[in-house]
Amino acid sequence: MSRYGAYLLDENGDVFYEDGMDVITFKDKISIRLDSTEHKTIGFDLMTPSTIPIIPFIKYRSTDINNPDSPYCELKKSDNNNWKLLFVFIGYGFTCDVDIYIFSINLIQPIPKYGMALFNENGMCVLTNETKRLSLANSGEINSFKTNMILNGSYAVFPQYSGGIVLTWRDPQGGDVRIYDIDYSYAAVSNGNQTRIYGGAGTSAGPGGIISDSSSHDEHSPSLYIDTTPYD
Repeated sequence: MSRYGAYLLDENGDVFYEDGMDVITFKDKISIRLDSTEHKTIGFDLMTPSTIPIIPFIKYRSTDINNPDSPYCELKKSDNNNWKLLFVFIGYGFTCDVDIYIFSINLIQPIPKYGMALFNENGMCVLTNETKRLSLANSGEINSFKTNMILNGSYAVFPQYSGGIVLTWRDPQGGDVRIYDIDYSYAAVSNGNQTRIYGGAGTSAGPGGIISDSSSHDEHSPSLYIDTTPYD
């Protein structure tokens, strides 16, 4: 906490702003439908230059939260140097409804007609009484591709590579032995009332035939899930 100057407290009595602090605020919610009829891999451009820090959270919408077909997802840079989300389905012919919640640092905020407004040293309004900042109430951390839990409510997760499995596959017809990789990412699947958060959204359903050997690697990559109620 700063030695001098003003600071603001949230409803829990915790400091959420003091002079000079970077403010992480809600930018946009985007709802899309993905279709893997023609392409297993789909890139969605977030139309934000990669020089601007953003934090996206994703939520798949489904009546069946135990549906194993949610695509792999990871935040990447596009060819035109924008941020994009890379989705990889386990196969062709799948559809998926996705909500994307985008947060960024020190977004310029519209000045409210009434209320409070804070400006940075450049004269830009960065926080008002109407600002939706990133709230960590009811949030949580995960760090394993073995994560699998069900929460009451609606949640979204930061898309992150979580680990994978390497399979040695032998063709039952006597073909060559092949090495088969499956990558996993964190995912949140919600029916509106409950959300399943897990670390095994894969790039593939795996090969058919006989698996003669397998090995898994858990990256223990840290990720975060948030309650989406304030942003829906």
